[in-house]
Amino acid sequence: MVNLGIVGLGPAWETRYRPALRALRSRVRVCAVYDCVPSRAAAAAKSVDADVVGGIRAMMLRPDIRGILWLGTEWQGDAPLQFAIAARKPTMIAAPNAFPIDTLARLHLSGLSTGLTLMPEFLRRYLPATHRVQELLATRIGPARVIRATLQTTEVGLATSPELTALLDWCRHIARTPPATIQATQNGHGERLVVEFRQPRIASFKPRAEIHLQAGESSETPKLIIEGDQGRIAIEETHRIRWNCDNEETVEDLSNERPAAEVLIDHFCRRVVGGLIPVADLGDLCSHLQVLEEARRSLAQGRALRINPIDAV
Repeated sequence: MVNLGIVGLGPAWETRYRPALRALRSRVRVCAVYDCVPSRAAAAAKSVDADVVGGIRAMMLRPDIRGILWLGTEWQGDAPLQFAIAARKPTMIAAPNAFPIDTLARLHLSGLSTGLTLMPEFLRRYLPATHRVQELLATRIGPARVIRATLQTTEVGLATSPELTALLDWCRHIARTPPATIQATQNGHGERLVVEFRQPRIASFKPRAEIHLQAGESSETPKLIIEGDQGRIAIEETHRIRWNCDNEETVEDLSNERPAAEVLIDHFCRRVVGGLIPVADLGDLCSHLQVLEEARRSLAQGRALRINPIDAV
């Protein structure tokens, strides 16, 4: 049994995290809940049969808690992460975009120096559709050559919105190699980013992602198409894909697969108990924010720019 503490109750608590924790209750136990609104903390703690604690530091000092789910940043700044690092508590961070890149790089190095897991949410990695896409790329379609994505966002310009950062992470996750160059252009409908990745060892080409940003009601579900040598895959919903190979089209409904939040917490808990399963870290987030910084420079200069690794991460 892995004992967890919850810091902050963000907007996804009721719809995403509480159901996932309930599904994992045979292996995961929530021992304590902290939120800056006491009544909200009390209601959440009652729903998962946990204690209410009066402060973040008090939670970090509890010896029975092995990991932290930080689900809402609110007013505390990066204090919860500083406390978690000092107490050696692995932490999953649901809203990592709240901090500037230099703060994230500093926190990443602090965790890295002690081998502590500081894991940004990046939920899209754990969607049933993502797992199936990776299987198809490995068995039927071949490595991804082009990833085409269209994202509607209310943010003006190349803002570091959580949706865009998560999409960049997903593209790199599918390409399986770091970005090498970025070019940003603008038209009357929005912005277009072209990210060329480094050539992976398993391919003879450099994958690229073409991301179209359109003004509109923000959506966490972008339109996604992945093209390989042997076919293409379209993600129509988080649990539905359509793929073509050998002149045949197949539609798959993945509704019966485990929800992404459940898989995310499962992977986090495996790291908490010492497992080596790969997960994202704050260094990945810093890299994605750097790509967006270079995208803004590319747009201003009207040319593609090389992306160099951040020295700190």
